[in-house]
Amino acid sequence: MINFELFENFHGVIWVQPDGPNTTAYPVLCADSDGPDSPQGDISIKFCRDGAGNHVPINISQNTKSQVSLDVVAWKAKTRSWLQKQLARRFPFPMYFHHGFEGGRLDTFGNYDAGESIELAYITSKGAANYAKGRADENESAEKVEQTFSVGGVPSEGYYKMASETLADPDSEDQPLRDIALWCEQHPDGPLGAILEHFDRGQIVADDAGPGADTFYTANKGVTWATAAQQPFGAAEDICSVVRFEIDKDTIRTLVLIGTAGAGGAEIAWSDDNGATAWNSVLISAVVNEYGMHSGALFALDARHIWACTTDCNIYFSDDGGLTWTDQAAPAPAANEDLYYIHFVDENHGWAVGGFPTTPTGYLAHTKDGGQTWAMADAEPQVESCNWVAVRDSMHVWVGMDDGTIWFSNDWGEVWTQRTGFNFTNTGDGQFLKGSGLFLFICGHKTVSGDLIPIVWRSVNGGMDWEEYDMDDILVAVTYYGLNAMQIIGPNELIAVGEDLTTAAVSAVWHLKPAGVTW
Repeated sequence: MINFELFENFHGVIWVQPDGPNTTAYPVLCADSDGPDSPQGDISIKFCRDGAGNHVPINISQNTKSQVSLDVVAWKAKTRSWLQKQLARRFPFPMYFHHGFEGGRLDTFGNYDAGESIELAYITSKGAANYAKGRADENESAEKVEQTFSVGGVPSEGYYKMASETLADPDSEDQPLRDIALWCEQHPDGPLGAILEHFDRGQIVADDAGPGADTFYTANKGVTWATAAQQPFGAAEDICSVVRFEIDKDTIRTLVLIGTAGAGGAEIAWSDDNGATAWNSVLISAVVNEYGMHSGALFALDARHIWACTTDCNIYFSDDGGLTWTDQAAPAPAANEDLYYIHFVDENHGWAVGGFPTTPTGYLAHTKDGGQTWAMADAEPQVESCNWVAVRDSMHVWVGMDDGTIWFSNDWGEVWTQRTGFNFTNTGDGQFLKGSGLFLFICGHKTVSGDLIPIVWRSVNGGMDWEEYDMDDILVAVTYYGLNAMQIIGPNELIAVGEDLTTAAVSAVWHLKPAGVTW
């Protein structure tokens, strides 16, 4: 007999987060709900008659999603509930619906096996039942007073605990893997064509110890990797960062940044065919020995909004797909400071961070006009170099420091708060799931009894509560951060790349995916 672990309604707990992502979530224990119902969009079919007079489907399309709807029913008590408070506030808030087998307390947020979230939930109406009864028949018992809260919101996201899988190393690469980019190919014949896997195409860039820099491609989500036919840079020159963006409906451009000092200055290379024929080199500065330091040294919002940050704390901008670059005149750094990572949430709001870990000092600069003007943060998380920055919106920012600590600001850097509870020796990358303020991932490594273990931490509620995932291998050594970069595919899936593993001295390609049926 097959034993499926199926949830019952007594396994479910409703949670509300009244003050938004990255604040305390509270369980609503004495309440029921049948939701959330999440309409995914109706199907529209276009027919055309053929020569025999039959109506043949020629086009199938799916409409946009519509709002989530549900009812939460609770008994009325002497004290006000969180839902009653939110009703009075008339302000959106995240809601969560957890199911779990593992036991433990119901009022612990992380005790779940599967969950769904509504990032922006509104209470749209309040109903009541059994409010008053002044008459009674013989032997009739009293009933509890009930309140019903109807909720509407943006479509929900489902999440599960993630399963670990070590992917094939590209060509037994024994140099650190620096960055990764994944993408989806368009369906060749529209919705009636062959099904392609979600984010199955990808590119990894690496350090190089021999002739030619290293770039690798996959067409099956990392099951196998192929070395690119052409390499963008010269002998023993590293690549630190890669981005991709559309040039037109038929062209996707790949842009890489050099990660090695050279007499000619900082250099990028671009290709419109994944490096199959040739790469085109562009010198973005004439500063001697300037280069990129980190996987986050390049950021592309689209072809007209591309930024690069380099050593010497310079920030460069391109509005023509990387063909030409201008210096955005970032604030002057302190001695020996470098910029590592740059991130924008839209075409105006962005941060660039770095520093000098040996002293150590931090460099945190921000802009609200696309980089036309930059300003240094009035306060810093601490006197420490900053490795990465993740901008959630025009107010909320997260940074990871060289000592493994994690900090966030809710007011664009005026005040910083440390989020404790992590065990990082160092962190390499931190990212929000695109379009979400709830799903935040951080990768790097920890040290246990002298072993260097790659790890990923995930939050599903904006950074308040976290869960840890450990790789089933250890690192030979750490040149950069252990895990240097990651590509977030969805709330339950990512691929991270990093340093050499003890297994055959190859570099790390780590796939975290939802347990069960994958993409």
